[in-house]
Amino acid sequence: MSNMAEKINKKGHKRPRVTHFGRMKPLVNKWQNEMRTNQTWTVCCLKDFGKSCFFLEAAIGMIGFWFLEVSSLLFVYMLFSFFLSGHMFPLTMLPDHVATFVNFLPFKYLAYFPAAIFLGKIPEEDLPLELAIEACWLTFFIVVCRYAYARGVRRYSGFGG
Repeated sequence: MSNMAEKINKKGHKRPRVTHFGRMKPLVNKWQNEMRTNQTWTVCCLKDFGKSCFFLEAAIGMIGFWFLEVSSLLFVYMLFSFFLSGHMFPLTMLPDHVATFVNFLPFKYLAYFPAAIFLGKIPEEDLPLELAIEACWLTFFIVVCRYAYARGVRRYSGFGG
């Protein structure tokens, strides 16, 4: 016995009960391995997530080259984003006919998808396809931003100091 345990026992306290987790060890190891896998996929998804958010909002912001007021468009975007990205409720709660439409939109990859990967709600065999779709949306928004910026800079004219 260690000195601390002897001191506790000499003072009249009960010895702390030690539980044997030998039978649960395989379950704990399996859970830890699944969490590591989910974390790896989540990190891959979050790398594209930040870029997707930036380029999606930048593409909306590029409209400012043609319009004076863009805040109303940003409000509409934020409204759709809030409901269709999984911020308000999980997208699995949507009816099937609505869910098929929402799954084609890029909003799913802003909140629901990273959280679902981390929680293990998406089967591992579906992850490469979903990450490829997210990468396609990212590429699309990069191209849109570059195109809108090039066209907008040609149209832009500034006067004054």
